[in-house]
Amino acid sequence: MNLLILEESEKISKNQFKIQNRKLEHFTKILKVKIGDTLKAGILNESIGNFKITKIEKNEILGEYVFQSNEEYSIFSNIRFYIAYQRPQTTKKIIQLASNLSVKEIYFFPCEKSEKSYQDSKIWEEQNLKNEIILGLEQGKKIYSPKIYHILKFHELKNYFQTKNPFILHPNTNEVDLVSLNLNLSFYEFILGSESGFTEKEIIYFEKNNCKSISISDSILRTESAFLYLLSQIEFKKKSHQ
Repeated sequence: MNLLILEESEKISKNQFKIQNRKLEHFTKILKVKIGDTLKAGILNESIGNFKITKIEKNEILGEYVFQSNEEYSIFSNIRFYIAYQRPQTTKKIIQLASNLSVKEIYFFPCEKSEKSYQDSKIWEEQNLKNEIILGLEQGKKIYSPKIYHILKFHELKNYFQTKNPFILHPNTNEVDLVSLNLNLSFYEFILGSESGFTEKEIIYFEKNNCKSISISDSILRTESAFLYLLSQIEFKKKSHQ
């Protein structure tokens, strides 16, 4: 835990918060905190500050939050991601990565090779989703959770596109090179499929809707690996041109 994320449900007064369960165990067994210790903290989707421990009991820790800043820059603020529904464990990794790196928004959508059970997984229940987001935020020292949206039918995907030429990740393609894109000036959209890839019918759909194929590696990557690989390449390219 590199940053304590405080939630509304943990607030007991204006600046007072109560820590329990997983966070309590981490504080007592890993960090071995004492009364008077101050830790870097943030209120979920609000601000960054410090958390001063005022009381330690068997089942809870009490502390006071002191505000410092509510500004947070995201290098992915002008980029939208569309990702096919994945296995629950893969989805958890994607959500944590998105939170860790401060991705602004992800649209999940069904495709022919995504099982219906993935779309109905318990991972999408509000508290379960928040748990994965917070794990990512804690690691990345971020406070703003990504916005998660659901597209119910594959053919509706085109209705969400905001650019003329969204990019679909496709191995071994030379249609577009990521290096050629000026990622600092425009709004971009990237589409990632299921681990089994898209069907020929779906590829035709993307072609009809002016999607351009882009390759980020000579290897065939798992979806969560492709997502991280894409994020790292975007971050490197944008920072190298600032």
